[in-house]
Amino acid sequence: MPSVGKPIIKMDDPPGILLPTLRIIRAILLEDFSGSDVLNCTEIAVLLNLDQVQARHVVSELDAIGLVQFVPDEGAVLKPFGAQDLLEIFHIRGVLVVEATRLASRHIPTDLLMGLRDFCMELIESTGGASQKPQEIVDCDRRLYELVARFCGTHLLFSEMARFDKLMQVVRDIRRERGAGLMEGLFENRRVLDSLLVPDENTAVAAMAEHLRKIARRDIEAVYGSGAREVILEAASTVAL
Repeated sequence: MPSVGKPIIKMDDPPGILLPTLRIIRAILLEDFSGSDVLNCTEIAVLLNLDQVQARHVVSELDAIGLVQFVPDEGAVLKPFGAQDLLEIFHIRGVLVVEATRLASRHIPTDLLMGLRDFCMELIESTGGASQKPQEIVDCDRRLYELVARFCGTHLLFSEMARFDKLMQVVRDIRRERGAGLMEGLFENRRVLDSLLVPDENTAVAAMAEHLRKIARRDIEAVYGSGAREVILEAASTVAL
């Protein structure tokens, strides 16, 4: 059972975070749990007003991301999770996204790339883009990954990328709320899109890899603060991202 005084759902959660799995992931990232907190389907159902089927689905989604482990007689137990763990997930996801970019580089329709690039440029050119349109900026980032995943041509790679979607949604929400490096990410997205429009597979892969390295650092700092400096520096040298 979650520790006394450490509610599973914080009352000040943003109204946009509605899905149970997203709310739990947010609580994990913002360290509202300890590694010894135990989750089981019955307790999740009570805390989130879910039926048993919904609660099992939440636990299954958390397990797919790697946030829980199953312990005999205790059920689904949260794994200890911190900045280093988030970096490792970024590393795994980065390998997948870079490969998907290589495979998709000559298959994404030009009109879709142009539409997203135009959207990106409108945000860059708008006055006070980062402060006035933070949601649109993180949406641009999400749409780029979705295009790459959609046209990578392999269902298995698509599925492996998709299992991190809810975690990345929560991370993007935290980045948006805290205004962490939004415009930098937008310029990086434009460079990736320009390379895909050529199309230049090698340049697109390099641009995406650079973007993933930089955004990993920004996301870790957005979630855990500048105190996670050693992990952030590790992210800077993670060449496989």
